[in-house]
Amino acid sequence: MEKISTARMGLKWGLICAMIGVVFSSIMYSTDIWKIVFIGFLSSSILYICTIFMAMREFKANNESYMTYSQGLSIGTLLSATAGIIGIAFDLIFKKFIKPTLEAEQLELVKEQLQQYGNASDFEQTQTTVGSSGLAFVGGVLIIIFFGFLASLIISALMKKDKSIFD
Repeated sequence: MEKISTARMGLKWGLICAMIGVVFSSIMYSTDIWKIVFIGFLSSSILYICTIFMAMREFKANNESYMTYSQGLSIGTLLSATAGIIGIAFDLIFKKFIKPTLEAEQLELVKEQLQQYGNASDFEQTQTTVGSSGLAFVGGVLIIIFFGFLASLIISALMKKDKSIFD
């Protein structure tokens, strides 16, 4: 049986996670479900946790039921990076070319929520600084990698199985 690399597993499941995320994001943006922030956060969290688990499970199945903690971390982190880059790129393309009014709608929703809590004073300056640069892309990818790493820490700890020193 051929042993599979962590990079191959992370990339494969990262692409799967990204494709599912792209389909789900398209549905959310088309049906205006994106306005309920909790649903988007919860669904993407479940998607990442499930795909990280599935990637580690497949890795263990192809590696004689063994997976070290570091292998699990590398699978989950690479999966998150791959899915994050593709997902954020799709999000930016969708907002730029498919539905250009979406970004304005999102900014208006945020502005309304900030005004509701009395924190809207610096909103105009912040939106032009962050929204007009590549900071949105880089920041989004880094946040996804960070949370993917945290999820991988927990899932790897639960799923690890080291080889016995006597084998």
